[in-house]
Amino acid sequence: MENRNAHAPRRSVQGASRLQVFLGRARSNPRWLMMDALSRFAFVRRAVRALRPYVRLPAYDCCVSQFANVDVDGFVENLNRDGYCGGLQIPAANLNEILRRSAAALCYGDADTRYGFRYADKAAAQAAAQRVFSQAT
Repeated sequence: MENRNAHAPRRSVQGASRLQVFLGRARSNPRWLMMDALSRFAFVRRAVRALRPYVRLPAYDCCVSQFANVDVDGFVENLNRDGYCGGLQIPAANLNEILRRSAAALCYGDADTRYGFRYADKAAAQAAAQRVFSQAT
């Protein structure tokens, strides 16, 4: 017996959810929709880059490692052989900076700008939204 729906397009829950998020963003912020649509064209991205003021980033010496006492050759050998090399320790100052910035960053539950929160407030944000977020962007 032939299945009539064999060639019918399948809608996944995730695909429908993404579409709902996209449409929600477009309704709540039409400028975002215009930016998203126009930024797909390379000439638009180049024009925006040319018109944006140039920001000079601080100069870093790329030859000076933040990781003390690392056997670079052994590290690379382990990566090539195993795809993994443990034992790398992020310096405390760098780790604290990463944690500080992460704590201050605003997350959006399921990529929806209506559900903005700090990670420390995730449980309260989910309770207020009456849903569990599957992602935070």
